[in-house]
Amino acid sequence: MTEYAVDVNWLVAQHDSRDFEEKARTMGAFMRLRELGGHLLFDHGGRIDAEYSSYLSPGSLGRDLVAFVVKHNMRASYSGTTKARCESCLDAAGFDRDDRMYVAVAHAASGSFLANEVKHLVPQMIAAVATGCGVRVLGTSEFHAELGS
Repeated sequence: MTEYAVDVNWLVAQHDSRDFEEKARTMGAFMRLRELGGHLLFDHGGRIDAEYSSYLSPGSLGRDLVAFVVKHNMRASYSGTTKARCESCLDAAGFDRDDRMYVAVAHAASGSFLANEVKHLVPQMIAAVATGCGVRVLGTSEFHAELGS
């Protein structure tokens, strides 16, 4: 699967990492995503763009990764609204309202949600998002493994 809704917090964490090798792996993953014809997912309403603009500083790795995606036409946009069944599962699991747009676009694109926050990566939350919304939640190691980076 090569369609990813990437939480802004994941992009911030990549920039904040002091691990040079991890940063190189992340850049390699985006290069591999391009080779595979993959996409970074956005919503039609521009909420993901707004989060990226607000939280990714100019010159940050996250901002550079988004620019790379745009430059190489690796951007795809979908509805950022969750369906009723998905919404009720996310409600029951206590999933953040601010991050639901990522799940919605991942669902619409049959993609994955790349998360950084521990609360999104606990087994109960992963199961709720998979069962209720049909979306896989990945952490950094799963993302790199999937792309072979």
